[in-house]
Amino acid sequence: MKTDRLLYSVLPPSVANELRHDRHVPPRKYEEVTIMFSGIVDFTQYCARNTDAKGAMKIVRLLNNLYTTFDVLTNPKTNPNVYKVETVGDKYMAVSGLPEPCDSHAKCIAKLALDMMDLAEKVKNDDGQPVCSIYIERK
Repeated sequence: MKTDRLLYSVLPPSVANELRHDRHVPPRKYEEVTIMFSGIVDFTQYCARNTDAKGAMKIVRLLNNLYTTFDVLTNPKTNPNVYKVETVGDKYMAVSGLPEPCDSHAKCIAKLALDMMDLAEKVKNDDGQPVCSIYIERK
């Protein structure tokens, strides 16, 4: 069903399962989690150089290519200990240790960050240039 796909695309599978079966999802406290934020180095300058309609589409394609590539790394079937929380603009946020606790949460996010940095070098913009670098913040 279309609503199921939407539900599972915006929520962690364990939460989506509960809601899909009309069950209450109580708030929980997590003692240990690792959150990662990433962004594209010099993204603001890239946007400033691409302000017309054609440039706007270049930016959209760049973000789509980059984050579609990253989404492979946060697929819950292949990487159940990492959950992509959100993308906004050039920011990509992922977490480990929730909604399912994970003893190796920091290691999972560190591996994700390194893999993202490797993959970012392979993603090209419309000019055929690599995105080159992203930065990673750990909170």
